[in-house]
Amino acid sequence: MVENISKEKIPKNYAYILKTKEIEYVFLDNNINIHTSINYCFSHKTKCIFDAFFWPPNDNISYKRLYIRTWALQKEIIPIINKKKNELIFPDFVLWIKSILSLPNNSPNFKEHRFYVYYENNSLKIYKTNFA
Repeated sequence: MVENISKEKIPKNYAYILKTKEIEYVFLDNNINIHTSINYCFSHKTKCIFDAFFWPPNDNISYKRLYIRTWALQKEIIPIINKKKNELIFPDFVLWIKSILSLPNNSPNFKEHRFYVYYENNSLKIYKTNFA
């Protein structure tokens, strides 16, 4: 579950699009168990609103981990994002992380992966990458 949380202060007309409990419920509802850190960020410039990195175990850290960054947006945008978050982002995120976690540790695809979401011009774009 969520092990570490860091949160930046934000201006009054902004709010974070993700609550820690939301991701914990998504994990519980979908039987996802992974060490997770969440970093709540603020930037006037970013169009990225949700960014998740998966890291497999390595020589220094013996467990799988997920690092999530999420940004604050202007409060008037939050209701739009909340609807899209539940309809698009969370379901796609769950499929992404479950597909990685289902891989055997010796699979060539069991490596670092990234899932990220951009919000621009009232539209969401979801991207997934993996690293060689």
